[in-house]
Amino acid sequence: MADERSYERITRAHLKRLARIARLEREDFFGRHREYAILYRKRILCTALCEDAALHYINGQTGVLCFDVFETKITIGLCQHSGYQAVVLIQVQLH
Repeated sequence: MADERSYERITRAHLKRLARIARLEREDFFGRHREYAILYRKRILCTALCEDAALHYINGQTGVLCFDVFETKITIGLCQHSGYQAVVLIQVQLH
């Protein structure tokens, strides 16, 4: 099987676009699940590029199969071992 990774440089423009997509996905989710919006909408700590895409952004050599974007929220008592909770928001396949 051929390597399907992209080795194209990830730019700040790409990161801004991913952040916009994550924000739209988050707002869509909260629009459909008001019970979570009340608890978490104002508790977003950060949205982060993760896994291979994050490493590729840093070193330019790993290659990207898909963009994994995680979001962390400030949680009190919901995550027993760490103080934060990560939720996968989107996974965008490269073609």
